[in-house]
Order: sequence, then structure tokens, then C-alpha cells
Amino acid sequence: MVRAVRATDPDIVYIGAYPPDNVGIIRAANEIGLTPKMMGGAMIGMLVTPIKVQLGPVANGLIVGENFAAALAPKIPGSADFLKRYGEKAAAVQIDPLGFAWGPFAYSAGQTLAQAVTATKSLDHDKLAAYMHEASFKTVSGDFCPKRVQGSSALLSHYFGMIDDWADSTDTATPLFDRAVELYQRCADMGLSEDNDVAVMIDVLNAMPRQKHGKRNQA
Repeated sequence: MVRAVRATDPDIVYIGAYPPDNVGIIRAANEIGLTPKMMGGAMIGMLVTPIKVQLGPVANGLIVGENFAAALAPKIPGSADFLKRYGEKAAAVQIDPLGFAWGPFAYSAGQTLAQAVTATKSLDHDKLAAYMHEASFKTVSGDFCPKRVQGSSALLSHYFGMIDDWADSTDTATPLFDRAVELYQRCADMGLSEDNDVAVMIDVLNAMPRQKHGKRNQA
């Protein structure tokens, strides 16, 4: 399969696969010299620390979604210090050789609960939940406000502003998110809003005519 992909001389290779296939595809691409301009996608396996360690430099250059981007740590107060302290302790007990994938979010969950308990002076679950749905929290993963979803949960438009705020605070470019918002707005303008789910929107977008290009390498 990977040889057939290479034979087309693609600019971009998108991979959507679970862990076992992630490893096989990446190793095969490396062995036969598949080198597109961009390769990556929804590779669940690349979120698994043992697989990252196993692949090592073979995985360099892949474009994937990551749980926590360690490169952003210097921009988040307390994050770099946490990663340093956690990395040392994790390596000492041999539980997390990379030290950045899951630790920040686990620690942030504790920070969030601690801030909520301090603010409400209570351990009552209902009081904590009510407070946490409205308050903002500062954590080693960044600042966030876990408000209740408003409107249709499938559309998630409630979170657009939150993502924008996060991107601005960390000076992060979000080209795919920007495009998703644009497509969402197009569907809303066509009357597909709260009464329709994402599947309907996707069907409509897929039916739209696409611009054709004469040569593969043209923009």
C-alpha cells in the first residue's frame, strides 16, 4: 500500500489510523523513502508514549495532533517549571520517558479542583460544579473556563471564542481551526444551525463544487 502511495508522488499524505497501523505505515514509509512535502494526520498511536519512544527519529517531521505541545511551555506561567520537576521524577521511576504528554493535564485537573475548593471554601460537589462551570482557572496547561455548552453540543460553536482566546494568549497560529470556523459559518448562513448535526453539515459541504487545478503542484 505504501509503495502504491509513493508511486503517485504525492505532495501530502494524510494518515488516519490506530496505533498498530501507525507504526506499520510510518516504518514502511521510512524504509521505502516516501518523502512527501507533508505527512501526518489523525494518528492515535502518536499520542502513545511507548510508540513515540519506539519510533524515535523515524517519526520526525510528522504533522500530528498532540496532547500538550511542550514548545509552548515557556509561554504558560508555571508550565516549564512543572515539566522540569515532573520530568525528573518520572524518569527516576521509569514511568514517562518523554514527560510532557499527559502530566500537565493531570496536574492541571488537580490545580482546577484546588482553586475551586479554595474559592468556594467547600467540598460539596454541587457547589464545586456550579463554581467550576462559571469560573476561570490558571493552570500549567494554560488558562481556561469550562463553561457549560450552550445550544447544540454537536456544533461546538460555543467553544470558538475560547479557542481564539487560547490561541491569542499563546501566540499560536490556527489555520485549520480558522478554516473550520469559516465552513461552519457557511453552513449557518445556509440555514444549517442548531437543528442540524455535524453529519448534515458535512454532507452539504461534500456536495459543494470544488475548484479544479490543472497540475498537482499548483496552489
